[in-house]
Amino acid sequence: MGGDAEPRRGIAHGVRRAVLALPPKYRDAILLFYFHEQDVPAAARTLKIPEGTVKARLFRARELLRSKFARPSSRTGLASKAAALAPPQHKEAQ
Repeated sequence: MGGDAEPRRGIAHGVRRAVLALPPKYRDAILLFYFHEQDVPAAARTLKIPEGTVKARLFRARELLRSKFARPSSRTGLASKAAALAPPQHKEAQ
């Protein structure tokens, strides 16, 4: 029903704010990979850095975001809801 729209909007807003609050080198990697749907090689070319550096920045950015949304008493909550809103993951360079 329509009741889910408001909580989803609030979660999406929280995720967006958290991503935008990341340090630029992590934020740029996340934005290119998830929001602009660039694969690792394309993001590396855009950022003019090695692919391994993109992978490391994505890993660290995910850790930072996970820690921001993690609840010590529960594995569910905002983090799992945010994951449900995320665009489908595409494979990183193989």
